[in-house]
Amino acid sequence: MCRVDGKDPKMMTLLKEGLSNADHDKLMSGKSLSMSSISKMLQRPEIREMMWERIGLPKDLEIPNLTDDYHFYGNLSEVVHGPQGSFVYLSDDASEVETRFWQAVCDKFGKTLDMFDRKKVESGKKVLYAKRHPGKM
Repeated sequence: MCRVDGKDPKMMTLLKEGLSNADHDKLMSGKSLSMSSISKMLQRPEIREMMWERIGLPKDLEIPNLTDDYHFYGNLSEVVHGPQGSFVYLSDDASEVETRFWQAVCDKFGKTLDMFDRKKVESGKKVLYAKRHPGKM
């Protein structure tokens, strides 16, 4: 998450309105918010647009539905806390919103969005292993 600009009154007002008191206090003291708190905050279009502008994403970029534990505490958390390369994998049956979102994030941060066929996941796991561990297969 971007550092909060305490000198921007619009941002400060939006964050105060968009966060619980505990999350607001946590953010103001420089601590990180949970993935679910960030997601809730970014559901507000005004906050999302401001954050997207700050990090250089298109203002109209929608967030895909990331509401289950797998996204918050599984793959998304793993990518944030322990990235293992410049790859983002997305199923070829992902929604248009998901595809556009992840492509924009990849473009911004120099990552590659690779689409995979869900029916060939086992083969994909071997490809992923080979990319992460060159010469070990």
